[in-house]
Amino acid sequence: MIFDTDSKTYSQDTLGRLVGVGQPRISQLMTLGVIQEDATLGEGMLAYCGYMREIAAGRATNGPLDLAQERAA
Repeated sequence: MIFDTDSKTYSQDTLGRLVGVGQPRISQLMTLGVIQEDATLGEGMLAYCGYMREIAAGRATNGPLDLAQERAA
């Protein structure tokens, strides 16, 4: 499958398939401001990957627990 990463006309489902999550998760991340609604497909992918890197590093929250605060405690 080929994706035009410069496209601003893509569906949330397309971005979800590109990064391996469902459309509801992409919608949630857009609501949270992680992915901008006017982002290109490539920008959305980079925003998602950056968010996941921050979670993996313990610098971002993913739910009720803040890993940085938990580690500090």
